[in-house]
Amino acid sequence: MKQNETPMSYTLGQAAKATGKSKPTIQRAIKAGRMSAILTDQGHYEIDPAELHRVYPPVTVTGNATDDMKQIETPIFNSALQSNLDTLREFVASLENERDDLRRRLDNSEAARERETTEREKNAEELRRLTLLITHQPASPNASSVKPSAVRPWLWVALAAVIIGAALVLWLVYDRPSI
Repeated sequence: MKQNETPMSYTLGQAAKATGKSKPTIQRAIKAGRMSAILTDQGHYEIDPAELHRVYPPVTVTGNATDDMKQIETPIFNSALQSNLDTLREFVASLENERDDLRRRLDNSEAARERETTEREKNAEELRRLTLLITHQPASPNASSVKPSAVRPWLWVALAAVIIGAALVLWLVYDRPSI
């Protein structure tokens, strides 16, 4: 097809070139019902030029346009985009490093917490054991029914008072000097 000829119908790619839009843009317009097209048995669209240009105006052809032009050229600011991309990649890398560091710290703190919990449980058990040894109480649930084997200190004091009192009475009665 020559440059000045208008085809009977456009393919999706030809429609994109004719309007300066992308293929997905043209396809979305068809699917949204803003433009009609025929879907062939091979799965390709046939778009009537009048229908296409009703929705999208045609691109004006410049002096350097050729039939083999693949796309409409747009200015690209490679250096600025590349700089922004590099900055974003560095930022993402620093965020990933920070995330990994936080995960390591969390794992370490969880392990330390588990060690402390285990140690605390062992200490509590040892404290219970020592308390039972000091108070001479068995660990059985019937601990109140068991009588202690040791004599209480106040009993020793009372016994000593009785003995001293008896000795004093005997001394006064039998050894009393005569006056």
